[in-house]
Amino acid sequence: MLTFGYDQLAVLERLDDQPQPLSEVWNLVQLNAGGTVIIPVIGEARASDYVKPVPAFARQVVNGALHLPLNGQQQFKIGYKALCMTGRMGYLHDLPDGRAYLLVRQFFNDPSNLYAEEPAEEPGNTGHSVHVYNDGGAVDQGRPFCEMECSGHTLGFNNTFVKRGSDHHTFSLWAYVGAREAVREIARQLLGSLP
Repeated sequence: MLTFGYDQLAVLERLDDQPQPLSEVWNLVQLNAGGTVIIPVIGEARASDYVKPVPAFARQVVNGALHLPLNGQQQFKIGYKALCMTGRMGYLHDLPDGRAYLLVRQFFNDPSNLYAEEPAEEPGNTGHSVHVYNDGGAVDQGRPFCEMECSGHTLGFNNTFVKRGSDHHTFSLWAYVGAREAVREIARQLLGSLP
């Protein structure tokens, strides 16, 4: 089994007290299409559509997790409310040689944070700490890809939200590559559920 990873520290800081737009760290991992994003969920999946149409499976919780098979053929993007997220998600993908790999993203998920990003058609619909994007094959000269994304704390001012100072965000990404069944067992242990 090959295991490797890294921690990434991102610092977002306000330099003065002047009114500024809301800002937050946005962290994404671009993925080769053909695998499954696994997102452990607390309760039901509370989500919003960013790029439509979003398939029904993107909201179906099975054994305490969302399982999103991403093929890079049908474009959609969905955002999940921090209220139901755990701060961990992963991507499980089989390799042509019979092995598999698992990417696991760990981040601080805070249901009390604003998470200011909102769907273009729904101003004011905030609170999404996790996003999943499946490309439709039109970008990158037709090479299909997908993304798993997460956000850090929001800083700034608006009519209902004021946060000053700075925030430090640590995002971890770990990769496991090896025999398919061994990697699936790691996914079950770290994410609590398998597709």
